[in-house]
Amino acid sequence: MSRSLQTDKRDKGLLNRIADGSIEAFNLFYEIYYLHLYNYILRLVKDPFISEEILQETFISVWLGAKKFKNRSLVKTWVFRIAHNKSVSWLRKKRFLLTSFEDNSEKTYRAEEEKGTEYNAENKIFEDAIYRAVNKLSPKHRAVIELSFKYGFSYKEIAHIMNCPVGTVKSRMSYAIKYLKQDLNNRN
Repeated sequence: MSRSLQTDKRDKGLLNRIADGSIEAFNLFYEIYYLHLYNYILRLVKDPFISEEILQETFISVWLGAKKFKNRSLVKTWVFRIAHNKSVSWLRKKRFLLTSFEDNSEKTYRAEEEKGTEYNAENKIFEDAIYRAVNKLSPKHRAVIELSFKYGFSYKEIAHIMNCPVGTVKSRMSYAIKYLKQDLNNRN
């Protein structure tokens, strides 16, 4: 059995226990997903306090919606879709959806594993350039990049999370990659 299927089996078991009212299962589910979801939400809304609010709303929706999970997708896809929809809803309310955000990377919290000793300054400079370029993308384009490259979702799963056709995901990905290439080439 593949790792993602094992993970989904574990997550479905937790979701079933959450549906039955298990606080212990909910706490474990929270521990598994909170950091990934928080970082994803933060990259979309660019505000740590709002991100925390949206994260809490996402987990409230998980608690309330666990009984309604229909098994049509991976649990991971389902929970990211909840977080995505809540983030987009907040962005729409604030009319930021189609505007580009200023680069406030100092405020952005990135949870990364410790780098090995072979990690050098040149890699850090390149990583920071990519990070700044991704931050310049619109939330829709940034979301497809994040969901694909950081969280490993397929285009079909991203389409489900973002509630749009797979073709739209491909188009956004194509635009985002072209933009990133152009931005990185302009830095040289």
